[in-house]
Amino acid sequence: MVLYRKGKIVYKDGKNLIFESDNVGYYVTFPDNKRIKLNQELKMCLYEIKNDFTWSLYGFKELEERKLFADLLNLNGIGPRVAFNVLNVGFDKAINLIRDGNIEEIAKIEYINPRIARIIVEELKEKLSSKSKDVKKLKLCLKIM
Repeated sequence: MVLYRKGKIVYKDGKNLIFESDNVGYYVTFPDNKRIKLNQELKMCLYEIKNDFTWSLYGFKELEERKLFADLLNLNGIGPRVAFNVLNVGFDKAINLIRDGNIEEIAKIEYINPRIARIIVEELKEKLSSKSKDVKKLKLCLKIM
């Protein structure tokens, strides 16, 4: 499994783009792609979904976004389209909605109903809150050093 590739964006269209790395073009679905520009060079974190019916490649600007995507896919009833739409509202906004338990706002995201929103909050709220505390502790330790 490839975790990331370095390259540049050679084409953008809606939620999809073509990412060129080592003279190979990858057709990638990329959430909130307003953050990147055509011909921008970056290290893109990748998530591949391959089964009997489809082969899809999802790209993320940061590893934490990829981790949230994977966490969402591990929840019962959530597929790549729903996980993508959660991240498409913006990573920070998605994290805050889940941490705050804002089921009503999460349910407004395309393809998410209140039942799925509740599952997302119940399964990920504590996990995301503990990650936040760990990051704050790490930053404090680094500051002290």
